[in-house]
Amino acid sequence: MQFGFRDVQMLLLKQKLNVLLNLIGLHYCLNILQVPVNFFTICLCFGSC
Repeated sequence: MQFGFRDVQMLLLKQKLNVLLNLIGLHYCLNILQVPVNFFTICLCFGSC
């Protein structure tokens, strides 16, 4: 089973979660899903993708 960017964003990239879980989500998005850094920063800054 593979997770998409939306799944990772909803499950692992929340402000209330542990920093370690956020880093795992970031690593998964950048390395496994190969999400461009620009797309990732826009989603985090503006809250929408």
